[in-house]
Amino acid sequence: MSKLAEGRSGRVGYRVPDDWEITIPEAEGVDSLALQVGPEGTFAPNVVVTVNDYTGSIAGFCLAAMDHLRITLEDTVIVDVLPWSPGGTVTPDGMAVDGIADQGRVIVYTHRSPRSGTRLRGAEWLTVQSGTAVQMTSTAQVSQWPVFASLFSEIASSITVAVRSEAEGTGPGSPADDLPEASRDTVLGELTGTVVEQLHGLAEFQRYTHQGIRLRGEAFALFTELADGKRIGRLDPPERRSAARELEEAGLAGTGGLSEAGDTLATFLQQTMASLRITAAFAGGSSAFHAWVAGNHALTVAGPGYTDWLYGTGEDSPAMDEVTLAVVPLMDLTTEAARWVGLQPAWNLPVFPSACPQGLIDGRWAGIAPPPEDASPTLRILWEEQWFAWTVEARGPESTSPAQVYLNGGRMGHYAWGRAGEDIVMIPTAGVTVLDRFEEMLQASLFGREARIH
Repeated sequence: MSKLAEGRSGRVGYRVPDDWEITIPEAEGVDSLALQVGPEGTFAPNVVVTVNDYTGSIAGFCLAAMDHLRITLEDTVIVDVLPWSPGGTVTPDGMAVDGIADQGRVIVYTHRSPRSGTRLRGAEWLTVQSGTAVQMTSTAQVSQWPVFASLFSEIASSITVAVRSEAEGTGPGSPADDLPEASRDTVLGELTGTVVEQLHGLAEFQRYTHQGIRLRGEAFALFTELADGKRIGRLDPPERRSAARELEEAGLAGTGGLSEAGDTLATFLQQTMASLRITAAFAGGSSAFHAWVAGNHALTVAGPGYTDWLYGTGEDSPAMDEVTLAVVPLMDLTTEAARWVGLQPAWNLPVFPSACPQGLIDGRWAGIAPPPEDASPTLRILWEEQWFAWTVEARGPESTSPAQVYLNGGRMGHYAWGRAGEDIVMIPTAGVTVLDRFEEMLQASLFGREARIH
């Protein structure tokens, strides 16, 4: 990487690979654009830089950028916000409390292209220096992202901002007094002694959408039997005949077996290239999300997800004994899984002790066990959150990805759960890491290789 890119302002520079094309677009507010030109008809991975005078805080800049993404882009799902600064690297898992207010931010999200309808993944790299707010947007197709992720990070880390002696602001350490009280994370503020923006809460506004056909669990179980070649008989027990009538009303079954529409959906089960399964447990019940891939689409079968449980079901949401069936583009699958488990930005901090006896965790689930006496403030906060534990596994014709277990800890974000003897170990795991693992497990299953889960 040796080519210097500079924009019309002359205030921001960064380095891109030699084979990338650099332009200064006519669009107002855009300082520069750099992209890798590929074959005609393919999406060109790119970075776009905007530069503005700014004397506020990085916290205020971050919240404004998040609002802009949700308002201007189509079907945006923001999965994470992480501390970051040019010249450094993103260390998503186990971030330290100290220094959050003094760093830049990177916002990770997916959205739908208004031109092609395909799912894109983006990252907004934000920094405030010398009275200048810099926002670098890196974008690629979801399937391209694993290839370009590290390159985008390198490009962003190469950002340099010209020092402006006349600038009033001095950088990302500017006090966040511009934040209204409702936008401040009071809990983290108490831990850090500084004003920090509130990140959690977006899951409610980017809920999993239950589209398609709604069935009781018994009816879907019968559907899988019919897809496996079994038939509906007049002498079947009443509960089976009831499930058969439900399939007929949904247009999936006819006399004795599946209808044409049912046969089409059954193809996903019969000729699956890969499958992804998530099972969840929460106060008052359990649920599941299952997807089967065939060609460039996936059949999803989903019970109530995180937001259904936490915020209540909507008109289209299934009841606890129901599921919804929908066919989605393959590129949307990992984003749909992220919605279902409630991935959202959060200040994902370590807890101490990080290992708790299984009996104590069981007591927490039952609502009768207090946190350990030596619990850190972060563990005490996590202990009081609504817990949504889930397990994900993926398999293909030639590979199986080991099951991964996570806890959605609400405002505290996600924690990977593991075992150490009789203890449950809770490791802070950023939303972007979970999304990357979804994609890695899916790709490994599709291409018959071992998943590279770190």
